[in-house]
Amino acid sequence: MNVHHLELFYYVAKFGGITAAVRSMPYGIQQPSVSAQICRLEKELGVTLFIRRPFSLTPEGEILFDRIQPFFTQLPDLADEIRQEGSLHLKLGACPSVLRHHLPGLMLAMKSKKPGLRISLREIQMDEIADHLVKQIADISVGAVIGAFPPPLRMDELLRVPLALLVPDDFPCTTWKQVLSRHKRKDGSLDLPLIAPPVQSVITRRFREGLTAAGLIWETEVEVGNFDVIRDYVKHGFGVGMSVMIPGVQVTGGLRQIPIREFAPVQVVAVYLREPKPVVSWFVNELKGYVRMLIEQTTAGAAAPAKKNVTATRGRGHVAKG
Repeated sequence: MNVHHLELFYYVAKFGGITAAVRSMPYGIQQPSVSAQICRLEKELGVTLFIRRPFSLTPEGEILFDRIQPFFTQLPDLADEIRQEGSLHLKLGACPSVLRHHLPGLMLAMKSKKPGLRISLREIQMDEIADHLVKQIADISVGAVIGAFPPPLRMDELLRVPLALLVPDDFPCTTWKQVLSRHKRKDGSLDLPLIAPPVQSVITRRFREGLTAAGLIWETEVEVGNFDVIRDYVKHGFGVGMSVMIPGVQVTGGLRQIPIREFAPVQVVAVYLREPKPVVSWFVNELKGYVRMLIEQTTAGAAAPAKKNVTATRGRGHVAKG
């Protein structure tokens, strides 16, 4: 049976005739069209569903109306329920670093503003973003990317983070320039063991681009897929690790980072459909505000020690002069 034919019959039965149904239906349709499609339904079923004048349902029409009435009657409520679910359900895909370091605090803040908010989290790789968004597996994805996305998707840049090396506290170098002066061979290769993510990862690709542009060669000695594992291997003395300077994330446990500002930074973005659900637009605004706060805190934290050192130097100068 054609569902549209059933819908037309529902309105005819509900309002007591074709003319009344045409006047009361939520969308425009001509009376001859309704009559023709009802006739097709009756022909398909092989029965008469109602008497035209005066209007009354036949026994077969009563059976059909009783079966389809609950479905069509509940459609408006069903639509409202789905809209309500969509307005309070955010399907979020993100890279592991974002999932671990930044989303817990942001989600708690958002839930305090919208108590009914439900967030589904999914770890997502760069090459999966477009497919997940188009198929609505995720509403939005946050992470590091290289390149652009197809027209149905919108990409908002959140921040750019410098590449870095993760090293032990007692590592003798404090700058990338010092690393090169100590560990660069004549052929452009570096003699330090490198611990890095797989070659397809965004950070490794960006790092390799920087090496190539600088005429350097640095082969990965230990390849791991998780930055927590990189940290552990560096801590145990297997080499230096590839890393990024993430705002708001402190490196501890006897390790520190050496920024590589000579290489292009990694772009962190939010990717979502060009016509997003309201909850996605709200999340993007909250996310951008959170990123601004992180950058401001990081900038203030970096400036504070410098100010303290200047004050201390001035104090020592005053004492020496006296």
